[in-house]
This record gives sequence, structure tokens and C-alpha cells, in this order.
Amino acid sequence: MKKKRIIALLMAFSMCAGTAMPAYASETGEDAAAITEITSNDEIAETMEETSLDISSYEVQAEAIAEQIEAESSMTYRLDDETLLNVQLYELILLNLIRADYGLDVLAYDTDLANAAVQRAYEAGTYFSHTRPDGREWSTIYDEYGIPSWCSGENLAMGQTSVDDAVTSWMNSEGHRANILSPDFQTIGIGVDNSFSLVTWSQLFGGGYTVSSLEFLGMEKRYSVGADLSEQGILVIANYTNGRSAAVPLQNSMISGYDANRLGSQTIRVQMQGASVNVKLEIFDGVKDFVERLYQDILGRKADASGLQAWTDVLRSGSEQGAKVAQGFIDSVEFKNRSLSDKEYLTILYHTFFNRQPDASGLQAWLNVLDSGLTRMHVFRGFAESDEFTKICESYGIERGNANLTAPADQNEGVTKFVARCYRLCLGRREDSAGLNEWCNAILTGRNTAKQAAFGFVFSSEFQNKHLSDTDFIKVMYRVFLDREADASGLSAWGNVLRGGGSREHVFNGFADSPEFREICARYGI
Repeated sequence: MKKKRIIALLMAFSMCAGTAMPAYASETGEDAAAITEITSNDEIAETMEETSLDISSYEVQAEAIAEQIEAESSMTYRLDDETLLNVQLYELILLNLIRADYGLDVLAYDTDLANAAVQRAYEAGTYFSHTRPDGREWSTIYDEYGIPSWCSGENLAMGQTSVDDAVTSWMNSEGHRANILSPDFQTIGIGVDNSFSLVTWSQLFGGGYTVSSLEFLGMEKRYSVGADLSEQGILVIANYTNGRSAAVPLQNSMISGYDANRLGSQTIRVQMQGASVNVKLEIFDGVKDFVERLYQDILGRKADASGLQAWTDVLRSGSEQGAKVAQGFIDSVEFKNRSLSDKEYLTILYHTFFNRQPDASGLQAWLNVLDSGLTRMHVFRGFAESDEFTKICESYGIERGNANLTAPADQNEGVTKFVARCYRLCLGRREDSAGLNEWCNAILTGRNTAKQAAFGFVFSSEFQNKHLSDTDFIKVMYRVFLDREADASGLSAWGNVLRGGGSREHVFNGFADSPEFREICARYGI
């Protein structure tokens, strides 16, 4: 698809002027703000009744659409001035939601008109009038930017501290409202400037165009059941017969024939400004497909009907999200009974949470993590809370969420590694799950210091049953507390202590109170 110069749409933005001065949006040329009626329909303002419109009902929906477009923007749109584009996006969506309730077609963002509107907002900050600072009429800005002006209009406002306030002021002013709700206008440029003491706002309108074709940016072929297409980050590009183009976020008033809850293929019609195009979509049950994928990738089998329904219901209800549901599979008895090697376990994690085979360096890095004493569930959390899994969840239309690990061994990496080290250096074996969690909990709760935990290992029945000689006992002390092998002189000196009647507990204290052991503890953060 050929890229167009289109609006880069981002989330809602409120700009504060930092002033308590009043806001204006009046209709007289002599006041601080004025209105120029649309040139194509001067009678609209006269026939429209006064209103006191509350736009708050539109704000939540406008923000949701804008935020979704922001999330998609890195793939689809090129950004220039992010702050300005935030304002333009939100205001454009807000205006079109209002127009839809009046049965009006959408306004589309014209890049040149937007640049002109930004210029007019700045000019209004220096001289707040529909007459430009150099004495020319406001409409001369159209010629400067090469924009047809046969159907045009301008709204100005000053002092409002947010898009919502500016639009509310215009909608509660008869003349300004006439411009916003004119059926003759098709394009809009939105400007805002805070260079001066009060924020100034501008809208420039254009019309009289004929759409030759419609294009899409961000339109996918498949959407999850229940998806609101207006919140999927889709832009519709209108190409006009005069060579101009304008863009608008797709909104529900532009769509017909769409059933978000009907699975399978369907053809929808998107229409705007007298043109329409048919789009074929595939609607799938993303939640159900997500659960079925977990059965296949983690348990290695097809889902049973009851289990599939139960997990699907959990996700649909919102009581759990993607990572937590995946945790239920990884932590299940069925999965543990597969008795996988570390490499096999990691390969499944790569496929489930990264949707690929492991690379050699990454696989080795994770193997090293497991070899350090950290648990498989700790490693699972690293995969489940990754950006890669976030994207997988989004592709199925669900929230990723976070894992929830409650075992003591999964709370503090340093403590877990320290305890695992004690198992290996003192007992000469890998840690068992129950013992690892018990010792980690003792340290985490403050029931044991690092020295007390080490004492528990050194004077445990398991250690005592090794029946080590004094020399071998001292060698273990060197490894545990000094992190090195014994030197000959040190080994001899400590041997003399024991042969002279000193106790092994006395030797233990000598090592455990050493600066070297304090450094080891500091390394593990305990």
C-alpha cells in the first residue's frame, strides 16, 4: 500500500496554560474571539437552536480509540510533532463522534489544512481575530498552503486548557457549532498554540471534494470475536479527485454489515463522504484459540471439552489474564508429570511464549539461570512477562497480565541462589523444592540470618552423616565461607585448632564471621 502524508494519531492530550484567565469563544468580530460562518451554507447558524452540550459522554470512547491508535502507531504511522498530533487526534475523534450523533459524515484530517490551522492558532495568539495580524482576511491562509477555499470556515478560541473545554465552548456557541456540524465540510485542520499567556485553538474546514477511492492503514484480515473495529487503530484514507488526500480513524458510524459476534468470514462496507468499499474479514474466537494453543504447546495434546470451556470462561470473565492462565498449565500436575529435562522445558517455553525455536545463546543463558538454583517457575515468569508474549496475547485479543508466583524460592533471586549454593557446597547435592522454599522463607522472614542458615546446613544431620575428617571439614568451610580452596598454611592452622581441642562450631564461627563471607552475603543481597 502506498504511504500517504497522513495524520499520525496518538492518545488524548490536555494542554494546560497555567493561567486562571478567562476563555473566549464569542461570535462578534470585536470580541476576543469570533466566528466566520461557512461560506457554503450561511443559514445553518441562523436556524440552529441554542444548546448547552455536555460532551463528557464522548470523551471515554474518544480516548479509547486514540490510545489504541497510539499502540499501533509504531507499525503504521510516522510521527513528527508528537504533542501536537496528540491534540489533533483526540479532537478529530471527538468531533466525529459528535457529528455521528447528528447523523453527519466524518471530517478527515488534511495535512496542509492542519499546518495552516497551526499557523492560525499562533497568529491568534498575537492578534485574536479572524483578521490576520497583517490585516488580511483569515481565508488567505488557504492560498498560502495551496488549499482550495471555495468551501471553507474557521473557528477560533482562546484560554481553554484542554481539548474538551475548547470543543465544549465551540459547541455551546451557535456560530462555531454551525461550522462543526456543517454537512458541507469534509476536511479539517486542527491547531493549538501555547506560545503566549493563553492557549489559542483553531479549526479550519474544507469541502466541495469528490472521493475517488478509499484506502486503509492498519486494517487486518482477522479480528477476534467481539472486537470493536473503531478501537483497532485503523485509518481510512480518502483520495479526492483533485489530487488531495485526507485521513480519519475508522469509527462505527462508517461501518455497515459488521457482526462482531459472528464467527467466520463476513464482508463489511466502509463508507465516507459518498464513497464506499467492501472489506472481507475473518472473525475468530481468539480466547478459545488461545486456550487451545496452551493445551497443544504445553501439555502436548488436544483440549478436552470441559477444560477448554473452563479456561475460556476464566479469560472471558476477566478474572484471570493470559500469563496467569498459562501459569495454570505450566504449574499443573499433568505438565510436571511429563518429567522434562531443563532443555526440553525451555524449548516448550520458547515455543509457547516466543512462538519460535530457541536460539543457541539464549537457550544456554536460561540453562545457566536454572543451574544457578533459580526455579523453573522463576524462568517461566521471565517468558510470560516478555514483550513477545504480550504481542501473542494481543493477537488473540486478550490482555497479557502478569504471573503470580507465591513460593518463597521465587521471591528473591539472591536469597534463592544463596540457599542453592549452601545445598551444593555443604551437602554436595542439588536442592529439593521443599527444602529450598523452607530455607528461603526463613531468610526472607528474618527468622534466620545468612550465618544462621549456613549453620543449619553445616550442623544438619545430613551433613553430620557424611562423617568428614577434620581436614575435609575445613576444606568445606573454605569453599562455603571464603569461596575458594584451602591453602596449605591455612589448612594446617585450622587443623591445629581442632587438634588442640577446639570445636567444629568454633571453627565454623571463625569462617562465618570473616570479611570474605560478608562479601559473599553482600553479593547475594543478604
